[in-house]
Amino acid sequence: GLNFDSKYNAFARWVKKKDPKFYKRLKKEGKSLHHFPAELHFSRWAAETTIDLIKNRDKKHPFFLLMSLFDPHDPYFDHPLEAANLVHEENIPKPQPIPNDKNMPGGVRRELEKSQFIKKNSQTFKGSIHKLRKGYYASIAFLDREMGKVLDYLDEQGLTENTLVIFVSDHGDMLFDRGLFTKGAFFYDPSVRVPFLMRLPGKIPAGRRVKKPVQQLDIAATVLSLAGYSKDKLNEIMPESMDLL
Repeated sequence: GLNFDSKYNAFARWVKKKDPKFYKRLKKEGKSLHHFPAELHFSRWAAETTIDLIKNRDKKHPFFLLMSLFDPHDPYFDHPLEAANLVHEENIPKPQPIPNDKNMPGGVRRELEKSQFIKKNSQTFKGSIHKLRKGYYASIAFLDREMGKVLDYLDEQGLTENTLVIFVSDHGDMLFDRGLFTKGAFFYDPSVRVPFLMRLPGKIPAGRRVKKPVQQLDIAATVLSLAGYSKDKLNEIMPESMDLL
């Protein structure tokens, strides 16, 4: 859950300060609450907090900052209503069909049965996979807009040219491809392929695409290399990772 009573929940404190009435409603309804106002959404909080941290940093030293984003995350209906207008519905892909596979692993088959039960009984998307997927893309569209504010702030502060920005996700969602929902415990592309974007002007050419596989361990090696760690030191402490720069 959202753990509103945790002293570590900075988002809850932020919402409570901005709108006590909405805070009470959110605490009561939790994930069942649809369509947060944009000004009270988690992605807005993440962007505002990140900008504040950059603004108030010790300017005498380099900085490392991790911006943690919750969305997109099921049930995919917390996005602001207006974010749905950013989605081109005609471009939403249809789900891959359920394969007629007699050799389907038992664990995957159990996940399939569970997913189909959710589809049949869901009170949020009521069996409409298109509606679910639209909510997914609307969440991404709103996140993209809020992330853009952070990048704009880096521009305004003259930090873009010497700041490495990495955008990555932990996992995807099947969204009923092959009949499966959420991340599960299976090795299909919609679940395991994630975005991995890097920006560092002068080091990384804009628009460059790399098709070779990388792993999240490489993020640490890349950041440490940029911070001054030698190749020999990285090979010593992280022999299975590589510097992506």
